[in-house]
Amino acid sequence: MPIAIDMVRGISAFMLSGPTRRLQSLIYADAELDRKRERLRRLMLIERQKLRDREKRLRDRSSRKIAALRKLGREMDNIIVDAGISFKDIKTPVMPKYIAAHHDN
Repeated sequence: MPIAIDMVRGISAFMLSGPTRRLQSLIYADAELDRKRERLRRLMLIERQKLRDREKRLRDRSSRKIAALRKLGREMDNIIVDAGISFKDIKTPVMPKYIAAHHDN
């Protein structure tokens, strides 16, 4: 009788060892996927923040350029007014010949 019990124990231990190993490897693989997924999520957040920062810098830079151009335009208007020149006196410059040759008019 003890031999039969040992055989049953041995068979059930053998039968459980395969599925148990597979289950453990699945659990390990799942944990590995979770780690990779988390790392990828963090990298995506970092890249998204870099893009937002770059976009903000470009927007700020263009805003400063626009503000500088507006200021320059106001200063030019003030110089023209201070010089006593009316806007009617300012003529559009004649189109240079090389541009006129390629212009569709």
